[in-house]
Amino acid sequence: MPTVTIFTPMYNRGYLIERLYRALQRQTVQDFEWVVVNDGSLDDTHERMEDILACKNRAFEILYIHTQNGGKHRAINRGVKKAKGEWFFIVDSDDYPVDNAVEMILAWVKDLPAHFAGVGFSCLKPQGGIIGTTFKGDYLDAFSTERVKYGITGDKKEVWRTALMRQYPFPAFEGENFLTEVTVWFAFSQAGHPVRWVNQGLAVCEYLKDGLSAKALELSKKNFNGYTYAVKLSLSCYLPVFERMKIVGNYIYTGKLIGKKISGMRQDVHAGRVESIVSYLLCKGKKWIRK
Repeated sequence: MPTVTIFTPMYNRGYLIERLYRALQRQTVQDFEWVVVNDGSLDDTHERMEDILACKNRAFEILYIHTQNGGKHRAINRGVKKAKGEWFFIVDSDDYPVDNAVEMILAWVKDLPAHFAGVGFSCLKPQGGIIGTTFKGDYLDAFSTERVKYGITGDKKEVWRTALMRQYPFPAFEGENFLTEVTVWFAFSQAGHPVRWVNQGLAVCEYLKDGLSAKALELSKKNFNGYTYAVKLSLSCYLPVFERMKIVGNYIYTGKLIGKKISGMRQDVHAGRVESIVSYLLCKGKKWIRK
């Protein structure tokens, strides 16, 4: 049985799948499986995956699942159910792991305390350097909800316990196909499962024009029930005042774009009346709005 499951959700990214496959072939340690969920792609993703599956010169197993489009969070839930590895590593289609990624994972999880949710690594920019900010030292133990407190900002590459992922699946809202991943990471925190944050880069991450990161505002508008759930969960955790105001301000701004009233929205996420109005006005004035 493989120790690590590398999971990739795919949607209309056939042109990138070969690059990721080659990166997996270059792994210095191949104690992993690759689980791919094609989330109803309309391009040539399926045909390209068929070509890869036909290749015999590889040391790792591939499980390929083709489903109707349901969003990344549903794809992750499907992948978790099928995963054989003890550790679950999500590698998006526009990312690729460094050549010794699996080797690093195995080294860090070896002595990880049993109550820890997993290990969090840095994301690397294609041109070099890490995405976001980090702390001093080799590692730091903290909850996902404490990242801002310790200066751990920007996207990270977490490797989670598969058993914990099964215990806390992503909720699904009818008619919506997007839910931010932090909803589950924060749920881990609330259940008392910290993360060992590591100052090593695990994967190179690109933000493409057709990616989810480039469509934050539109996704929030179209998936407002899930967005409300995520905001409510975030506000129930410890947040510095500035971060809390950004979250509330963006939420109120987004809701007003689709005709929601401030009074109803603030009640839905348990935000104060004055806090909601001030955060909304500051959000507009300081251009915190996610495009």
